[in-house]
Amino acid sequence: MKKLLIISLLFLGAHSPVFAHQSILSGSVGWQSCQLPGFKHWFSEQPLEKLQCGYIEVPLSYEKNQFVNRAIKVKRVKLAVTRLPATDKRKGSIVMISGGPGMSGINPYITEDSVTKVLLSSFDIIGYDPRGVGNSIPKISCQQAETADNSSISTEASLKAWVSSCIKHTSANVLKHIGSDEATDDLESIRQALGEEKLTAVAYSYGTQVAAMYAERYPKKTRAIVLDGVVDISEDDITTQINQGRGFQLSLERFAHYCAEKSSCPLDPILGDVSDLYHKLLNQIDSETIFDAEGKRITSDEITRVVTEKLLWSTYWDELVVILKQVSTGNVDKTTTELLSGNLFSASSDAQIAITCADHARLIKNPEWLKRGRIQAITALAYGNAKLEASDNLAEQCDYWPFRGKIQAHIPKIDAELPQLLFVAQRFDPTTPHSNATKMSGYFRSPLLTKEGDGHTLALAGEEQCINREVVDYLLFPEKIRRDKHCY
Repeated sequence: MKKLLIISLLFLGAHSPVFAHQSILSGSVGWQSCQLPGFKHWFSEQPLEKLQCGYIEVPLSYEKNQFVNRAIKVKRVKLAVTRLPATDKRKGSIVMISGGPGMSGINPYITEDSVTKVLLSSFDIIGYDPRGVGNSIPKISCQQAETADNSSISTEASLKAWVSSCIKHTSANVLKHIGSDEATDDLESIRQALGEEKLTAVAYSYGTQVAAMYAERYPKKTRAIVLDGVVDISEDDITTQINQGRGFQLSLERFAHYCAEKSSCPLDPILGDVSDLYHKLLNQIDSETIFDAEGKRITSDEITRVVTEKLLWSTYWDELVVILKQVSTGNVDKTTTELLSGNLFSASSDAQIAITCADHARLIKNPEWLKRGRIQAITALAYGNAKLEASDNLAEQCDYWPFRGKIQAHIPKIDAELPQLLFVAQRFDPTTPHSNATKMSGYFRSPLLTKEGDGHTLALAGEEQCINREVVDYLLFPEKIRRDKHCY
């Protein structure tokens, strides 16, 4: 019996009461070509020819007592950073903040066209791997030895074993300082190392949590920040999971109507309830033993992963239509086999879970309340609970985390000197609902740019010219008075 699929494309929340930490210790970056042998292992594909690589050293802990005596040796973290230099007269740097948590950010992408070329000519584009992620040092690792029969291990025992493995391979001290609280100060360290008077940044998905925390903590050091796919830092993590479940459920239903416009859609709403149809398809997959073009058995868990990933962007919906049609007939060709084996996300699951626990672990005081909340989240995601049984253990890794999470939901306190930010959202975003951006733009008294469509993040990464024009203009001229705007 398997546990319900938990939507974990990002985990959201907010941070503890705001205060500016002590002066941050960081130096400049010794930039070198990413083409050098020492950096080749950073990239899964060939990096851009002009991309430069380096490290920024930051403290493991930014707590005040770390800075009482600067002669005391402070344990360090090395952040892997990259720079794509401006092609013309340089005006500054734009730091790209990746999602996840746990996603690498060293290969930031900005689409190059007539709208965005002014950014590429005027700004260095900075990417980085957050602490614990990718090529930053130390890296979160929770590797466990394979067991001959996992079915004999209880859920509680396996979760505890995973946490113990994290502590063994990463160290408890590192795990205590691996969350969004420290990531916020890391962003300030990056600003200082770049020599920028104020921060200019573009944040995506989970990265908007770090960006919002930065704006609240360092208002006088903020020049311009775009937040795309917005985290609501006034929500606790359980409420976030519930709203994500509702968002993905709505996206599946919208996809089903799109799919129904094609022939022989197995999720055609005219045939019945969409979630029931989906569960029927999963049962068919498990009972009929369906194979891909390479002879590998296709599982219902694999299909649910692919469906959840491809629901995020409507540009992948045509692929999803083909996948579901072929799987439902049991005839899976080579192209669909490749689509099934692909993965849209590069986030490390170890880092994703560990950072989430560093933010939200409760050291459970009210397990019944927590269980009720998780049941609500499961109920909200109707299509994802096909295998849920009443006896299922709803425990998660964070329930056995050795430290209390540092993040607390709260309405942000906005300093009068904080400039306007720019919030970007799609109307039918499944994982960071549009309502998040509405609330956050209100809290920060900043404009909201809405794309009337289906999907997650989109700023500077595609062909949405209406969105890109507004984002580019804001990054160039953040002082201009702006109002909410809709793109169609």
